Amino acid sequence: MKYYISDLHFFRKTQTSDGEKPYPQYIVRGFKSVKEMNEKIIENWNSRVKDLDEVYIIGDFSNGSKEETLEILKRLKGQKYLIVGNYDQIITKNKELRRYFEKIDNYMEIYDEESKIIMCHYPLLWYDKTKNTDYMFHGHIHDVSTDLKIMNDIEDMMREKSLGAHFGATFINTYCEFSNYIPLSKKEWLKIHDERKLELYKSKNKNIS
Repeated sequence: MKYYISDLHFFRKTQTSDGEKPYPQYIVRGFKSVKEMNEKIIENWNSRVKDLDEVYIIGDFSNGSKEETLEILKRLKGQKYLIVGNYDQIITKNKELRRYFEKIDNYMEIYDEESKIIMCHYPLLWYDKTKNTDYMFHGHIHDVSTDLKIMNDIEDMMREKSLGAHFGATFINTYCEFSNYIPLSKKEWLKIHDERKLELYKSKNKNIS
């Protein structure tokens, strides 16, 4: 089985209530400590993933040290693939950590059933799309409301304007909080994407009326 997730940010104190908050646009995850957050993510991950499953981590795996990150990797099930984010230097620069991944790259394309999945930590507005079942899976923008709205508006505009061969573009934000820190399948992420778009439309129409 193929699963996807992004922006886990193990050991990032700014995601918990015991850390400083230099980025007010990021919503605190609700954990009292980094230890509590890390343990919950590991528990939820391993509740779904089996040893032979493929997990595509779409950037920003850990903000911890080499030793801290190594202990996390040892505990997580599955065959791991890393699409490099802006906080993954601790992994890319360390041979011991890199061996826990089947592949590490800045950009990946795979086939998942009938779909081509294009993956980059940063959302690419024009990606290698050949049919309407091809998707751009990304991370980076977390659950920041302004960025989520911008991505939704861009997706709608590209569908409406039919820009070249890239019409019908679909950008799937695989931010871990949207899935309760559980790596999800393509179909599960598409469902979350559709549900979130519906909520945005309801909110927009409510404001208009």
